[in-house]
Order: sequence, then structure tokens, then C-alpha cells
Amino acid sequence: MTARPTLRERLFSITVLLPFAAAIAYLHYSKGVAFNRFILGSGSWGFGCGLKLLLYHGIIRKLPHDPAHIMRVSTLNGLTSGITELGLALVFFAFLPVLSLWDVIAFGIGIGTIEAGLVATTPSLLQGTALEAPAAELEATVARMRGIRQFVYGYALPFTERLIATGIHVGTRGLVYVAYRSMTPLPAVIALATFVLADGVIGYRLIHQGRLADTGVLNRTYVALALLAAIVVTCFLLYWPEHGYSAGLEDGSPR
Repeated sequence: MTARPTLRERLFSITVLLPFAAAIAYLHYSKGVAFNRFILGSGSWGFGCGLKLLLYHGIIRKLPHDPAHIMRVSTLNGLTSGITELGLALVFFAFLPVLSLWDVIAFGIGIGTIEAGLVATTPSLLQGTALEAPAAELEATVARMRGIRQFVYGYALPFTERLIATGIHVGTRGLVYVAYRSMTPLPAVIALATFVLADGVIGYRLIHQGRLADTGVLNRTYVALALLAAIVVTCFLLYWPEHGYSAGLEDGSPR
């Protein structure tokens, strides 16, 4: 029987969602972004995750995860994650009108919002996967902490993780949109490489090996993911044309 969440856990769930509510309100009321941009972003993520889970349980989970193969299978997991999530985003972009910079940012924030909501309210997201046991070990390590350390590792860093993940979602979807509109593959390659690193080489590999229970490794992982988020968002903004994109003008050049 699943234990009921404590008051502290309920408050944490609410706190995690507050930045996303603020971002949605700002983009809608200050930048005129339609609510469906957030909804479509979360929808693309949902369909992409569904396809990713099928491939994970059908193929990746059955591959050898011993030390000799973990890097290859982790890379494959990151590649699968990127192809499915970014591929579904591309499908959605193909059926949307030309988007502004703020529209694309909202698309990524919609993904970050639904993912944060699930992480904050669903305690068993990794149940039935190869990551269930290592994740439980990490949770047990945090539970044994006391005082400020438990607050930092149990609440502050997971909160920060959601913001980092959203930065990656915004940056990668932005790069895919740029690649789609400009017909230039390099931005999409950068986005896919980000997934290979974040969801594969860094995330999947370290969690599967149980190394994130070591707080030193966990700290370095947060730093690496934060740097990755900063790089991919910066690339997206640098690739975005000064005047945006216009219908019939894929490179964003003025008439």
C-alpha cells in the first residue's frame, strides 16, 4: 500500500510548479502567447514518451547492461529519447503556423510543466524499469540525511533539476524548430546530441550504475546538466534569426 504524501511533500509539489505557473502567466499576458502553445508542447512530449517507452521495453531493457556494454546501451537510450521526443516535436511544428520566439519558448515550457507535474506528484515513475532499484537507493541515501543536507538533496536540488530540464526542453525544441524552418540540419544535430548526453551518457548510465547515491557524483551531475542546458539554450538563441520567421521566408530574412 502506497503511503500518503506528507505535508512537506505536498508543499514541495506546489513549490515545484510555481515557476512554471509564473512563466505561463508572463508569456500569455505579457507576450500574447496562446495557451495552446503550452498544451501542444506537453502533447508532443506525451506522444514522444509513449513511443520511447515502447522502444525501451521492447529493445533497450533487454540489452546487456553490464560494465562492458553500459556506455553503448546508455548512448542508445539517449539517442532513442532524442529521436522520439524531438521527432514528435517536429511533427507538431509541421502542422503549426509560423511561430514567434516566445511561442517556441512556450512550447518547451509546456513540456517542462507537464514533466515537473508528473515528477512532483508521481512517486513511482521508474517502476518496472532497470532504473527502479538504483533510484530507490538514491532515495534511501537522501532519507538517511539530516538537517540542511536533507533539505538540499531532498528538495532544493530536485527543484533545480526541473528548471534545468526545462532549459534543455526549451533549447532542444528551439533548435529543432530552427532546423525545420531554415532547412539546416546542424541545429537539430546539436539538439539530438544534447539528448544523447543528458538522457544517455550522463543520466541513464550514472543512475543505472547506482553512482548517483554518491553525493559527489550527484553534485557533478547537476553541474554538467546545468552547463548543458545553458549551452543548448544559448545555441538556440544564437541560431534564431534577428527578425524571426515569416510565412514563405524560411530564413527569417525581411522582405
